[in-house]
Formats: sequence, structure tokens, C-alpha cells
Amino acid sequence: MKIDDLFKIDPATLDTEAKRHIQENCKALLAKFKDTFHGDETELLKFSNFLLNRCYLVVVSTPSQASAFRVFSVMNSRGLDLLPTDIIKSETIGKLPANLQKAYTDKWEDLENQVGRDGFNEVFTHTRTIFMMEKAKKNLLDEFRSFVVPDTTPKSLIDDYLEPYTLAYMKLKNCTYTSTKNAEEINELLYWLNKSNNYDWMPSAILFMTMHPDDSDYLLWFIKKLERLSSYLQVTAQDVNHRMARYKFVLAELKEKPYSSRSAPIQNIELTEWEKEEFLKTLNGEIYTMPAARRNYIIQRLDSFVSDGGATYNTKLFTIEHVFPQNPSVGSEWFDLWPEGKDRQYWLNRIANLVPLTRQRNSAAQNYDFKTKKEKYFTTKSGTSSYQLTTQVLNIDTWTPKDAKNRQEYLLGIFAKNWDLEKDSERNGRETYLLSGRGGNASGYPLGSDNFIVNAGSKISQDVTDGYPQNYANLRDSLIADGTIVDGVFVKDHTFTSSSAAACVVLGRAANGRKEWTLLDGRTYGKYGRLDSDN
Repeated sequence: MKIDDLFKIDPATLDTEAKRHIQENCKALLAKFKDTFHGDETELLKFSNFLLNRCYLVVVSTPSQASAFRVFSVMNSRGLDLLPTDIIKSETIGKLPANLQKAYTDKWEDLENQVGRDGFNEVFTHTRTIFMMEKAKKNLLDEFRSFVVPDTTPKSLIDDYLEPYTLAYMKLKNCTYTSTKNAEEINELLYWLNKSNNYDWMPSAILFMTMHPDDSDYLLWFIKKLERLSSYLQVTAQDVNHRMARYKFVLAELKEKPYSSRSAPIQNIELTEWEKEEFLKTLNGEIYTMPAARRNYIIQRLDSFVSDGGATYNTKLFTIEHVFPQNPSVGSEWFDLWPEGKDRQYWLNRIANLVPLTRQRNSAAQNYDFKTKKEKYFTTKSGTSSYQLTTQVLNIDTWTPKDAKNRQEYLLGIFAKNWDLEKDSERNGRETYLLSGRGGNASGYPLGSDNFIVNAGSKISQDVTDGYPQNYANLRDSLIADGTIVDGVFVKDHTFTSSSAAACVVLGRAANGRKEWTLLDGRTYGKYGRLDSDN
């Protein structure tokens, strides 16, 4: 085909994105020739000779798309990286009717442009997590094809998931939620969620925001609970496996209760009494010995609780200083005020003895006596401090172990009040164990001798894995045949002879029930439940 004939074709009649790109690239190449050679045929011939004699076209074939993806990633040293979203786009748009492909290509690219290529890839990662409700075990492309594509159509994937999820992602990531009510408070909480050291909370937030887009009261309640949960997981240094396991129960309940509301909210977003105890125990510990990112987060969040919201925490120069110094000079007043070595050791790195500053550390100033330290080190040129926590210490006349103890109790009270960490006596009772994965979502409790009861309303996975044990396949079939399980849901409580049998039936795969049945806070049935059931 001649170039002129190619340009005469209406792009709307080209049936694939690849053909449209060929036409667009030819136009761009001709425009570049005109700008470069200005109609000089001699120079154009020289360039053509260079292309024919010095450039080579290499065809690389691979046995699979996965290997092609790897080869492209290695050889592509100058262009944009080929992301999984690019392959999913090609597969998704290609399955749409020809008359819809351009419109949905434009919609797809508009969403990608709004959040950027990397941001759009993150949306896909979070979408995979929402569908899968487990930590990634393979690459994004494979798991998206396995868990997302089968449950959607090309049109619904874009309209019902990617578009609303991308819009929610932008609001959550940029703290730009808008509403006539609660928007400022919600965006402030989102600011703190985005300051955490991971984005494992994002899938739950995306799903909730898309399910309840117009209920700002319920959204405020949820985001406040989510920020508390995220802070607990960060402050207590839970690893990614624990975090993902904790959030999956939030996702599962959101899916199981699409009509939840502020008057009848979901429960898995709440902290358990054990989690509250662990949270307060950590906050009462040696904060300064934690990694810098974690201790800075704790100090900044505490300062935000005691301030009027005027402080900012984006400064690159943020330091934490000890009130009672780490290495007081021999003969200083500090040894008179703190005569007991056990007191000095106990209080040195706890939060009562720490203040935030916006200045470089001064090794000499660190060891000033308390009055001089306040006047010359803790204050700015204006005689004040940028942080309310430091201002509070400036207003204290002495700094003794008793002062530190009183301040520690006060600050822990601030944490307990703002994060709602007070003990809830009404939540005592039989512990419920949870299990979620492969589309299954169940609750239950032990009944002695390793018998395990799965509660009515629990949902089993739609299918089973290759190699699924035959005895559990027979058990699954019998429960369906006798009406215990109807349409994939337990219609009544059922007692299994072991926690593993219960887990295998729910998940549709081999499973160790003692490890996979957990309390909401992550404690396993094997380590905690058996002792509990024996009492």
C-alpha cells in the first residue's frame, strides 16, 4: 500500500489498535522528515542509504507470551517499559465489538493519563487484590487473568471496575475527596494513611469508596477505622503477610455485606481487644530505638493529635531529641535530678522523653541542663517551637522521673482517646476464627478434640484446585448433596472432624487448618485456639 493511500483511510474503520498506530506512526515519521530535511532530497537519500546499509531488522520469536514479555523487558533499553497493563489492554480491547473499540480505547487511555502509567499499574495491582483477597503469589498479569478476567466482561471490566477504581484511587492517593460534609476530616486522615510505609490499605479503601460514594458519614467512620488499623500494623511492625491477611478479612466482609451502613457497619475493620493491648504496649515501649521512619511517624501522629492542625510534617529536616540526654555530662544537674540509673535507663527512649525539632542535632546542646536546653535548643529564633509536643515541654519547669512518668501517662491517654484504644468489656465472649481465600469466606469455632464448627452463611470457593485430595472432594460433594451447602453457602452450622477438613472444603484446596484458621488479629488456631478450646 502506498503512503498516500494509507493516509486516506478513515482511522475509525481500522479494526485494530495496531493498524491505527501504523497510520499514526507514518504520519509522525513524514512530519519528522519535513522538519529535518526541509525538502532536501540529497540529504534524504543519504539518510535512506544509511537505513538500508547500516540498520538491521532483527526478528525475535519466543515460545510463549510470558517469555516474550521478559525478552522485551531486557531488550527495551530506550522506550517505555512494557507493563502488564499494556498486555491486558490489548487483550481486553481486542475482545470488544469493533464499533466499541475506539471509544473504550479512548476511555482506557484517559484513565491511564489521569494517574500516569505507574499509577494505572498500581490500580491494576489493587484490583487484583480486591478480587483475589490474598497476597500475590505470581506476577500481576497471570493473576489478573486468573482472578479478574473470568469474573468480568471486557466492557464491565472497564466500566464497573477500572473506571470507578481509578477515580477512587486518585482521591485516596491525592487526598482530594470532595463533599459538602466531612471532606476536610476525611482528607486529613488520608494524609496520614499515605504517610504509612505501605499501601496495603488501599484496596480496602478503593472498594469501600466505590461501594459507598455518596455516604460521607459512613466513609468518615470507615477511613478513621482504617487509619487506626494501618497505624497499628505499622507501629507494631507487622510483616506483609500479616498485613495482607488482616486486610483480606475487611475486603471479604465488604463483599459479603454490600448494604452495610453507618447504623449497621462492618466489624472486621475494628481492632480486637488483643490488638489494642499490643498497640498500647508498643506505644509505651522504647520508641527511639525503632527504625527512623516508624518512630518519626509515631511522634508526628502524636503531635497532630495535640495540635490544632496547623503543623506540617513534610519538612526534610525533622529530628527527634531527648529531653533527658543520652550522655549527660559528669557533674551536670541531670545526675542530681535523675540519681537512679534504673530511672535513666527506663525513661531515656520512651515517648515522654522525646520531642520533635526542625533543626540539625547539636551534640553540645544535647547535654545542656534543662533550662538552658529549652531556651537555646528547643525553641526557634522567635522563642517558640514548630511542634505542640515540644511547646508542652517548654512549659514544664522541671524534668525529673516523676515529670516523665506523668507525661507518659498523659501521652498514652492521648493515643488511647484519638485511636479509641480503651478496653471494650462488651466484646468478651467466644472467639470466632476466620478463613478467606480463592473466593471462599468462612467463620467458625473449635469444639474440643479438634472438632471444628463452620458457621451458617460461610461461603466456599467456586472450584477446586488440581490435585485436590479426593476424600475432601467427596466430603464437599456430600455436603452439597445433603443440602448443607446450597449455591456455595452453608445454610446451617456444620461440625467437621478437624479444622483442616473444614479449611479444605471452604478453600477448595489442600490446607492446614491449624495455620489457616485465624482470629481477626492474625493469631492462628494452632497456636491459640486449641488452648482456648480446652478451657
